[in-house]
Amino acid sequence: MDLTLDNISAYIRNFVHHPHPILAELETDAATRGVPIVGPWEAQLLALLARSVRAQRILELGTATGYSAIWLASAVAEWDGHVTTVDQDPGRVREAQRNIDVAGLSNRIRIVQSTALPALQTLSSPFDLIFNDILSYLESVDEAQQLLNACLQHLRPGGLLLCDNALRGGRVLDAATDPNASATKAFTETLLQHPHVDASLIAIRDGLLICRKHDA
Repeated sequence: MDLTLDNISAYIRNFVHHPHPILAELETDAATRGVPIVGPWEAQLLALLARSVRAQRILELGTATGYSAIWLASAVAEWDGHVTTVDQDPGRVREAQRNIDVAGLSNRIRIVQSTALPALQTLSSPFDLIFNDILSYLESVDEAQQLLNACLQHLRPGGLLLCDNALRGGRVLDAATDPNASATKAFTETLLQHPHVDASLIAIRDGLLICRKHDA
């Protein structure tokens, strides 16, 4: 039996059900242009987790093309859930807005053009789910700690904090001379040992950190 990664990926893809046709188009576009998106099976897991806590208010850090925001907003549309997504790149913001409009979700997804920490200082909370997709942009352990604290502060008791790229392509195993890997490692290991969350690091794609904040 040929259990290559490509064959397994192709098998899993057979069971991905896109809530809107534009998502498959965005996957092809991301592969062509090298745009970082979570991909279909991780996106489907994010959507399942959002539904599992019946998320009404979702915060995403790192919009890219709007791919994961569309997945999340579609998952919680049944009970009028909404997504606020934050990205500092004006080009990405414009592109994401076009894709969100095509998906018919402009009434459910709001884009904030800003870096993460300033945005978190102004957004009202709490959120039921926070998807942190900016670990790959952290520049220091101090920044990682500030982001972690801000995320937990804005998360309701019982809410989920989901973080992509927690393994950084394996660079967290030898992070001493790599500022981003060091920051990501500090963020991830702090949450895995945090007294106020239950957390698990899943080796899906580049590592998905799943955390549930303890009930008050």
